[in-house]
Amino acid sequence: MKEKNKKFEFFLNFITFTLLILTWYYPDEGISPGKPFGQGTQSSSSLHIRTSRLLRGNIEQDVNQKYASLRESIKQLVKEDDANFKRKLISLLRDHQIDNKFISTLMKKCGELKNTDSYRKGRHPSKYENMHDKELYKSRDPNRGLKHRQSKKGFFSSLSKFLKNSDALYEQEFIKLITYDDRTSSRAKRTSGKLKLYFNIISPLLTCALFVLGSLVLYHPVVFLSSVIAYLITVFYMLYKSVIVSKKCSIQDRVNKKRRSELTAARR
Repeated sequence: MKEKNKKFEFFLNFITFTLLILTWYYPDEGISPGKPFGQGTQSSSSLHIRTSRLLRGNIEQDVNQKYASLRESIKQLVKEDDANFKRKLISLLRDHQIDNKFISTLMKKCGELKNTDSYRKGRHPSKYENMHDKELYKSRDPNRGLKHRQSKKGFFSSLSKFLKNSDALYEQEFIKLITYDDRTSSRAKRTSGKLKLYFNIISPLLTCALFVLGSLVLYHPVVFLSSVIAYLITVFYMLYKSVIVSKKCSIQDRVNKKRRSELTAARR
C-alpha cells in the first residue's frame, strides 16, 4: 500500500513539474506583429526585432519616395502649357495607376454603404405610425381619382353597349316578323317560323309577367311593385318599337316600289 502511495506521489509531482515548465516557457501575451516570441528566452529575439524595424523603415521610406515623386510630377504638370497639359496628364495617370486606385477605392466605399443600414430607406405606406400620414400619402397619389373614374366609366359604357346590342337584336326580330314571306316555305315551316318570331318578341313581356305572378304568390310587396313597374316599362317599350319598325318598313316599301317602277320604266 505504501509503494502505491509513493508511485502516486511521484506521478503527481512529475505532472506538476511539467505544467510549471510549460507555463514558464510559453508567454502570457499573444503573438503580435513586430514582436518576438517569448520574453528573452530566445537567442534570436534581438535579431528579429532589428530585422522587423529595418523592414518597416524601408517600407515607410519607399512610400515617402513614391509620394514625393508624385508631388514633383504634379508640380511640373501645373507648369506645362495648354498644348502639352493633356498628354502629360494622361502619362502621369498611366504611370502611377491613379485611375485603378481611385476606382477600387470608390467601389470599396460604395460596397460599405450598400452593406450598412445607415442610408435612408423609403417608407411603405403601411408602416406609417398614425392615420394622418396615411391620408397624406393617399392625397399625394395622382392616379387615385383617375382610376376610380375610369372604372365607373368602363362599367357604364359596358352596360350601355349591352343595352344597344339588345335593342338592335329586338328590332331585327320585329322587322323579320313584319317582313316575313309566307311563300318561301311550306305551311308547317311557316307556322313554326312565325311562332318562333312571336315568342322572341313577347319573351321580355312574359318574363315580367312571371315575376309579377311570383311576387303575388310569395306576397312580397317590394318585389311586386318592382315587377309591375318593369312590366309597364316593357309594354311601353314594345309599343314604341312596333311604331318605329312600322315606320321603317313603310319607308323601305316605298323605296322598293319606286325602284321597281324605275326598273319597269327602263325596260320599256
